[in-house]
Amino acid sequence: MTQATASTVTRLFASPEGRLAVIVVAVFVLMAGLSPDRFLSVQNLTSMAFQFPEFAILALAMTVTMLTGGIDLSVVGIANLSAIVAAMILTNMTGSGDGVGVLVLALGAALCVGLLAGLFNGILVAMLGLPPILATLGSGLIFTGIAIALTGGSAVMGFPVAAAWIGNSTIFGVPTPLILFALLAVG
Repeated sequence: MTQATASTVTRLFASPEGRLAVIVVAVFVLMAGLSPDRFLSVQNLTSMAFQFPEFAILALAMTVTMLTGGIDLSVVGIANLSAIVAAMILTNMTGSGDGVGVLVLALGAALCVGLLAGLFNGILVAMLGLPPILATLGSGLIFTGIAIALTGGSAVMGFPVAAAWIGNSTIFGVPTPLILFALLAVG
């Protein structure tokens, strides 16, 4: 191994991000080696491209908090409550006007729910002085409880056709959720 290669490897393993990148590549290579016909299939890669963005968008939400030395354990509860509010608007207002208008209203409502939940967490931490880990753990449970109370614990179904493109369509063969994640990551 040359000196330059050794230096690059040393720098790669020196940072947590570098170690995580090595682990991701190692897992990918291991899975591809163990079952290349299944793991590297078009169906599996497409399935991953549809599923990955959900977790990646939640990770983006955590990035700012963690970069500033904080933690937010309520992200999943907030995302769940926001999605349920949007889903309830979509299913209850399907017959009232065009699907795109209802879709915009549902997305706006989901963003407002997320904004209010974040404001609530901010007040708990910044104004009331609660430790972020405790405040967001508790508020995450509250948000999840509200979501369950809204639905009675059952799935929300009956979305209008206009909503299907967000999670199920492709643009030039690329899954729409992956494109949305890329736009959010760049923005």
